[in-house]
Amino acid sequence: MKAVIQGCGLLLFALLAVTPAAAEEPYFTVSNNRLAYVQNAQKEAVVRDKLLLLVVGANWCHDSRALGKYLQDDALQPVLSDYVLAKVDAAWLDNLTPVLAPYGHPAYFGTPSVMVIAPNSKQLLNRDSMQRWQSAHNESPEALASYLTGFSQGRSDGIDKNVQNTPLPLAAFEAEQAARLYAAYAVLGELLAQEKSGDSNVSTTLNAYWREVSEYRHQLQSDLSELHRRQSELEPDFPEYPPLSFM
Repeated sequence: MKAVIQGCGLLLFALLAVTPAAAEEPYFTVSNNRLAYVQNAQKEAVVRDKLLLLVVGANWCHDSRALGKYLQDDALQPVLSDYVLAKVDAAWLDNLTPVLAPYGHPAYFGTPSVMVIAPNSKQLLNRDSMQRWQSAHNESPEALASYLTGFSQGRSDGIDKNVQNTPLPLAAFEAEQAARLYAAYAVLGELLAQEKSGDSNVSTTLNAYWREVSEYRHQLQSDLSELHRRQSELEPDFPEYPPLSFM
């Protein structure tokens, strides 16, 4: 599969809405040790025999803020009793490889990212549908409740036993693309922080770079989902992507 990204046609981030309302309490907080925090949540999920719900978000992201409100809604509380929730702040698009790699998903492709993880195997169960929640602002608490209920009820059907381990060639390709994506995130994160601090001079550059990275990360996520779906093939033909103009 030789897939070269062409055109745009992708829903871009609403950069005009990156600042939370002054009275809105931040939902995502940066832990002093995000890795230890998630590892402890994983251990708790094993002990309690619950699914791990790992959510990566950012307070400057309107979709993350929407998801945070859903997770605090009354409609979610019965469903969340089947989960151990771990919420991780991506801050200014931090590199979260150490946190996410143990679950076979070294990079997040947008905020928020909602990951449903089997407690013992650490298998990521919702790879094919994660992208839906990156547009959480268009969803609802009831929709999220229904989505999560499907996985908690599906445990009795052994859904976590049907997920395959990632073959080494695919894992290497995924790690390579994650490193490339995080290098782009480092540039975007610095520009986002500058804009947040009041430097409007970076807005034009930020918007241009953001569009490039959005196109890349959306296509990459789609390609990886397809590669994992057909990973039983012995010699997958990995996609190639054009270089980013600022790297």
